[in-house]
Amino acid sequence: MYAGRIIEKSDLAKYANSPETELFIKGNTMYHYATALDEIKRNKKIFICEGFMDCIALCNAGIKNSVAL
Repeated sequence: MYAGRIIEKSDLAKYANSPETELFIKGNTMYHYATALDEIKRNKKIFICEGFMDCIALCNAGIKNSVAL
């Protein structure tokens, strides 16, 4: 999957994602889940973000038990 965020204001969507395929179905994917799973189990908490950029920001702030829809 490839994804990006549009920075400048426009009428386009905020995020630009690769098209869905047999292997990538956006509604079945939770960003950062596999990486965060050990931390989620250890803390018994999960932070669910709207987008992957929010999840990256939380990880950069040290909150490793975060995922994005």
